[in-house]
Amino acid sequence: MSTQKNRLNFLLKDVALYGVADALTRAISLITFPILARYYSVTEFGLIDFFMLLSSMLCILFVFGQDTAISRYFYEYENKEDRKQIISQSLFLQLISLSVVIPILFFFSGRIGKLFIKSSETEVLFRLVLLQVPFMLVLNFSRNILKWSFERTKFLILTAGYALFFAIALVGFFLFSKPTIETFFYISLVMHVLFGLFGFLFIKKWLASPMNFKFLSVMMPFAIPIAIISFLGNFNPVVERALTSKLLSNQELGLYAAGAKLAALLGMVVNAFQTAWGPFYFSIYKNKDASITYNIVLKSFTLFVCFITLILTCFAQPVLVALASEKYYTSSVVVFPLAAGLMVQGICWITEIGIGLSKKSYLNLYGYFFFVLITMLGIFLLTPKLGIFGTSVGVMLGYFFRGVINSCLAQKVFPLPWQFKPVIIIVFITFMIGLLLSYLQLRLTYVHYISIAFLCTSILSIIGVYLLFNQYERKMVILFLYNQLQKLPFIK
Repeated sequence: MSTQKNRLNFLLKDVALYGVADALTRAISLITFPILARYYSVTEFGLIDFFMLLSSMLCILFVFGQDTAISRYFYEYENKEDRKQIISQSLFLQLISLSVVIPILFFFSGRIGKLFIKSSETEVLFRLVLLQVPFMLVLNFSRNILKWSFERTKFLILTAGYALFFAIALVGFFLFSKPTIETFFYISLVMHVLFGLFGFLFIKKWLASPMNFKFLSVMMPFAIPIAIISFLGNFNPVVERALTSKLLSNQELGLYAAGAKLAALLGMVVNAFQTAWGPFYFSIYKNKDASITYNIVLKSFTLFVCFITLILTCFAQPVLVALASEKYYTSSVVVFPLAAGLMVQGICWITEIGIGLSKKSYLNLYGYFFFVLITMLGIFLLTPKLGIFGTSVGVMLGYFFRGVINSCLAQKVFPLPWQFKPVIIIVFITFMIGLLLSYLQLRLTYVHYISIAFLCTSILSIIGVYLLFNQYERKMVILFLYNQLQKLPFIK
């Protein structure tokens, strides 16, 4: 029990740290959400959301899977000089690709931007996005290196500092002026330049002159499939919003973006876990009892993320109205499908670790191919009939197919004794409850709706505890949680 307890303590500590850091980074969009949603029109808010996603997608494109490749091979070599070469050769490749492609995209920015969304501001906004991408890349690269080298303090300083200064700058502009959409992206550009440079200084000790590129040649077969996968994963939100705009309107795009912002709260939890989960599962996979730890983490995370998904669904309406005003009231319909998709993604990131452990990263391509295919097909079929709810259901179906396919492939190449059955049952119950709540939320008074939601969520929690854990595991998890609570400063 002590071994499992120590591992869970280590994982929880990293989840908490990276969760706070990731939350601060993502909190920028959530903190500014009420300001942007109330200050700008629904259509203008949709444009801001779209171009923010576009900048993230381009950054991922130029990373080219190198972040995951570094994480996989960083632990393969004990020699610090070898690790320096792994990092330096990877960064060199990314910077070279930026210097070649960005000028081309900048030159054709008007035509490319209008392929996605038609607006008089498209060209200017796209160019501002292109200017900040190199600094976004350096900032994210630095954060990844600090994470994988377990330099937690520097990681937190870099992440929290960026979030704090961006929020202060943005709020300051809104208090003392009436900024345009362009102003928002100018502020973003300045912050990325500043903290990109700070990040470079933080990882300077890990950089060296690239030599013979032998490590890069080893990493590329692993990185290329990841690059395609990462691009598809970030390309999907951009395309789903572009399709929403084309199939419905820019007004509906703004409503969809608002609901997606709220669903992104679950994304914080999932991504915080994934950030800590990567180094954790790689570091213990050679231990004989690793599968025991993996299953405890799987079942604990499943119950937690299902519970959070339903809670988010319960309070979607009042939170959106409080943050963004009554004009975003109907945005709540997309919250459960989008949150459920993120829920499935988080759970399957655990069950598909066999692909990473086998180093056969190309297998991820199958799942992501179906992710894009099913999502696009679902949006085309459902959006004209169901509006933005249909768009969100299409996205949810894409996440589901991706997760199932990749988990099955992982079992073939690196079998692990997962306890799938109880997890599947709990996820299925969550889906049924969530769809019921999505149907009822616009048809009942809020008092009746929240009463039904509270009852269903309580039942799920009770069933989940007894279905997922045996007596020994319940005792261990309860003891573990009790010990964590005792460490809180306000509990004596």
